[in-house]
Amino acid sequence: MIQQAQQLAVAPISNFLVGAVGRGASGREYPGFNMEFAGLGLQHTVHAEQAVLAMAHAGGESALLELEVTHAPCGHCRQFLRELAAPLTVILPNGRFTLEELLPYSFGPDDLGVSGGMLSNPSVLVGEGPELARAAAEKSWSPYSKMRAGVAIRCGQQWFGGAYLENAAFNPSLNPAQYALILARAAGFTQVDESLFYGDEGLYGASLAVLPAIRRL
Repeated sequence: MIQQAQQLAVAPISNFLVGAVGRGASGREYPGFNMEFAGLGLQHTVHAEQAVLAMAHAGGESALLELEVTHAPCGHCRQFLRELAAPLTVILPNGRFTLEELLPYSFGPDDLGVSGGMLSNPSVLVGEGPELARAAAEKSWSPYSKMRAGVAIRCGQQWFGGAYLENAAFNPSLNPAQYALILARAAGFTQVDESLFYGDEGLYGASLAVLPAIRRL
């Protein structure tokens, strides 16, 4: 599965394709891949490990137990994975490691008085149109800013939702447009026909940068 995930990667800037597969407590597997956006700042890039977490979050997974990656995670990704409550094993071409081994002396939710983790309130993200955008906003993991936002995108006849996912270190957070595009790409879509935003004004700009035609509800 990891080779198939890597084939979904889109990297017009670096030409560096990364694939990942997460294995949840439910037994389900979630693909991940990096996505770069030509013409936009690099802060809009989606990392493969982030894509795995978005897929698991959307699928209602309660915990991620293993993560296999084609290349060693960068520091950005290691920090993003720190938002998980359950212990995580990372499988690399050269061996198996705990996240603690890859990110020693780390900073995480507990340092800011936050309990639980990104997958601590599992629910499946479903719906269409404005209903999906609102449901995605409610599913946001945002214990630090308390801001919520959701995006719904239509590709052909299918709808994909995206929630806002924060990180204790703030910067490796995932905006809802990135999240929705991950789900669409995993389903084989490359073109967005309609996009909707619902939520806090402060999160609208990041989604607008990635989806210039997005419409506010």
